[in-house]
Amino acid sequence: MKQKNTISARFTSIQPTSGPTYVSHTAAAAHVLLGKPARAIKLLRKASSMGLPNYPVFCEDPRLHSLRERSEYLGLMAELKRDWAGYRIEFGRR
Repeated sequence: MKQKNTISARFTSIQPTSGPTYVSHTAAAAHVLLGKPARAIKLLRKASSMGLPNYPVFCEDPRLHSLRERSEYLGLMAELKRDWAGYRIEFGRR
């Protein structure tokens, strides 16, 4: 029961910004906490395809760290990193 309370407390501290892309990103973080990494990765892929292809955000999000050794996550991150580099070339460094 104590673990459930910890997960609940961590989940309620997750604050989405707005819009479906941020909601998908936040839901992915919640699924990581719930021990559902495959669903989390699907939601991250959805967020990136709907307008949040932000490699640094996904890479630096501490809530996603436990996904770092999963091949599906690594594949997604490789795609996002490649796209991010292209965006920086096309639109300039920020």
